[in-house]
Amino acid sequence: MSMFRNHKIRVAAFVLFLATATRGNVNHDGNVGGGGTAAVLASPTAPGSVSIHSSSLSVEGVHLPDSHVLDGVMLQRNGHGIRSINFFGFEIKAYVAGLYTEVSVNSEEDVLSYLDSGSPMIFDCTFLKSVGQGRVTSAWEQQLEYSVTHRYDHYEKDRDRFIGMFGPIKAYGKEMMQLIGDETVVYDQGQRKGSIPGRDFQRAFLSMWFGEKAVADDLKWGLLGELNSNSKMKLAVVEA
Repeated sequence: MSMFRNHKIRVAAFVLFLATATRGNVNHDGNVGGGGTAAVLASPTAPGSVSIHSSSLSVEGVHLPDSHVLDGVMLQRNGHGIRSINFFGFEIKAYVAGLYTEVSVNSEEDVLSYLDSGSPMIFDCTFLKSVGQGRVTSAWEQQLEYSVTHRYDHYEKDRDRFIGMFGPIKAYGKEMMQLIGDETVVYDQGQRKGSIPGRDFQRAFLSMWFGEKAVADDLKWGLLGELNSNSKMKLAVVEA
């Protein structure tokens, strides 16, 4: 059953990120031309707004700032990674993700302890291909169903509301989740779409990326800043 679910997710991801693929022309500064769109963040004067510091890293043409300031708190890039799907020997790069925290987190336990401390967190994904509405919805449904390990009484209601906040996305468009206090605030391509209240949903969301059935192990360790750790690489070899 587990193998069947993994296959379904790979097939859905393949359709989502390959069948609708259109890429813009990316400049060296990470801006997009030729039909793409640059990520536009919230106004610096708005509650929950993010200001970006200029120093950054470029991954697949995606601009990853070294730090963000969220509600007056300096958040450093904890780690980053690329979500790649292996489909019958073909590697498809879907999106670049980044995690921003006030202090370093290097394990699932660190992430949950950080969450309980009440410090803010930013998680963002910049898509490398354009994706239509139906496929965006399907991808979130499939991944949440498979990877979330923290469930609670009204989880399904929160999950459906969360999925409904995301629309079609252009190449190099960004989806951003801000965890502030006990709220999960969603931005889709620079527009604030709403929030999900409650620490339970935050734990559910984080379990998708850092739990036992994480979206992808290499992405998980990349976000935790451990992708190049010899100990993690050795562990992955042993577990394989």
